[in-house]
Amino acid sequence: MTLPEHSPSTGLSRRLLLDCALLVPKHVHRVEIREITIPANTAVGAHRHPCPVFGQIVEGTILFQVEGESTRRLHPTDVFYEPAHSAILHFDALDEQASFVAYFLLGEGEDNTLEML
Repeated sequence: MTLPEHSPSTGLSRRLLLDCALLVPKHVHRVEIREITIPANTAVGAHRHPCPVFGQIVEGTILFQVEGESTRRLHPTDVFYEPAHSAILHFDALDEQASFVAYFLLGEGEDNTLEML
């Protein structure tokens, strides 16, 4: 059964935010979900994760760049994908505090360890 994107009778609406295949297929054993807040004018620094990370911006603006891709600005409701083991060159809060919810797709026995580059 396919649900409609919008149902006038109920007011329910659905909007696809991201449809993204993992660069490397992965058996996901658990998902760790974190709310993360970054102070205004803060550059997190280049880093990478051992697992794929998906997220959605809640407040503020983030300057975001995965190595090999263009820099882009993420605003509230925008979603992002950080491939496992890929260098994240920018994840910087701009003029105001920024927060986002991140979903870490972890394999069995895998820890969510941020590696600074």
